[in-house]
Amino acid sequence: MRKLATIRKIDSVEKHPNADKLDICKVGGWNVITKRDEFKSGDYGVYFEIDSFLPKKEPFLFLEGRCNKKLNGEEGYRLKTIKLRGVISQGLLLPLNLFSELKNVESSDGTDVTETLRIKKYEKPEINSNFSSRISKSNSKPFPSFIPKTDQERLQNLMEYFETKKEVLFEVTKKLDGTSLTIYYNDGKLGVCSRNLELEDKENIYWSMVSELKLDEALEKYCQKYSRNLALQGELCGPNIQKNRLKLNKNELFTFDIYDIDNKRYCLPEERVKIFNEIAKDCKELKHVPIVEKSIKIFEKFRDFESLHDYVSKIKSINDTIIEGLVFKSCEYYYNEIISFKVVNNNYLLKVED
Repeated sequence: MRKLATIRKIDSVEKHPNADKLDICKVGGWNVITKRDEFKSGDYGVYFEIDSFLPKKEPFLFLEGRCNKKLNGEEGYRLKTIKLRGVISQGLLLPLNLFSELKNVESSDGTDVTETLRIKKYEKPEINSNFSSRISKSNSKPFPSFIPKTDQERLQNLMEYFETKKEVLFEVTKKLDGTSLTIYYNDGKLGVCSRNLELEDKENIYWSMVSELKLDEALEKYCQKYSRNLALQGELCGPNIQKNRLKLNKNELFTFDIYDIDNKRYCLPEERVKIFNEIAKDCKELKHVPIVEKSIKIFEKFRDFESLHDYVSKIKSINDTIIEGLVFKSCEYYYNEIISFKVVNNNYLLKVED
């Protein structure tokens, strides 16, 4: 579960260059604008990450009229990247003493208080469409427990990597703006999922894409040939999906991960590409997310977040559109897992975030 609300130590505080009543606080890799003199370096506060959905109650009511949203019928406030007086601010930082729920919680850096404060992740509707692609919950069930949901941690929460992961080789791929699709073959059963649900009703855009590509047949053929159980995960992009920011003429599926269900781990980049290439022989229009670098020591090349973000922001996405960001995955396993994270382009967040 994503840590949307955490107790954090403020690394540094500086005065906002363009506002007399505002400061800029550094929390990990995040810059957060706060009231002047509300915090000093070394203080602890509660940090709410972007994409947090905050309940409509104190101490959040000061946000009324600024970032109101509804999530599953509940009214609240959605945090996103903003620019205040020319400076980017991401998230919200508030004093600990505003939360009575935290009186008995240990104030140590990184303590997760997401559930304690009833913070949820704001998620946009998966599909924007006027045809038969809306998901019926009555004809679906929870996402399979034997497959991880698709989500990457942001590098801003992993700043220690700049020191501890200098020798690690990473594959770098483009992050595409669409909706997540998972198809799996497990012990003879095929299933198709959206980001949060397994879809039993086939009258939707996810199953339509799978059927059009004949991906169900190709995945089953591969898994039976090699006696494996796998889940292929990809980004479904195109018309009627997240405003079609990639300017595609038709819906397309871009593979970004393959999960080994039997061994409970993701395939390494080299193996993923190998499996993809064999499956793609029977799915000519199935695509792989664009690979920027096959193998690079990213933390040897870039020594801080700002320089890495600058690198990300200069790369273009498909059809020369503004890139959402880059995803980084280690080329080798570490303790049976792939080290992975994402760097999202702040220019993209400021321009297109809903």
